[in-house]
Amino acid sequence: MTTVIIIGILFYLLMNSYALYLMKEDKFRAKQKKRRISERHLFVISFFGGAIGVWSGMHLYRHKTKHRSFVIGIPALFFLHIGTIYGIVQLYQFYFE
Repeated sequence: MTTVIIIGILFYLLMNSYALYLMKEDKFRAKQKKRRISERHLFVISFFGGAIGVWSGMHLYRHKTKHRSFVIGIPALFFLHIGTIYGIVQLYQFYFE
């Protein structure tokens, strides 16, 4: 594997791990009635690669599952990521193989 692919995979893993942690932390803060992590921050993290982490956190911690913006938006971002990754792989194969 090339260095770029390894860096991309590591970035994706880190973003999703961080996103899952944020969902766990926000659920904990909600129960403790403390200052919450903003929905905007969760969406920004999702947009930049953490959608599967947020989506997993929604189901694992039963958090934000009644928010229509999360129920629709986070899976949409995930499928956008899948399409983008597929497109990048196709371009890579076309130009470099």
